[in-house]
Amino acid sequence: TSPTHALNWFEIPVRDMDRAQAFYEAVLARPMRREPMGPKQLAVFAYEPASGAGGCLKAGPGVEPMPSWARR
Repeated sequence: TSPTHALNWFEIPVRDMDRAQAFYEAVLARPMRREPMGPKQLAVFAYEPASGAGGCLKAGPGVEPMPSWARR
């Protein structure tokens, strides 16, 4: 099947995974699932793959919340 939304997956880079996950779980009132991805850590937002977009928080080596070009 083809996607029904323009946005299918998103990643939010974070420095402090515990703090970010606690924030989003409180705001959305839904638990997130932790998954390792090599040296990086993901916290996946609860979603139904067939009915909408999904995404995660992402932390680890090389993951920066704001790229250097945007800090000007």
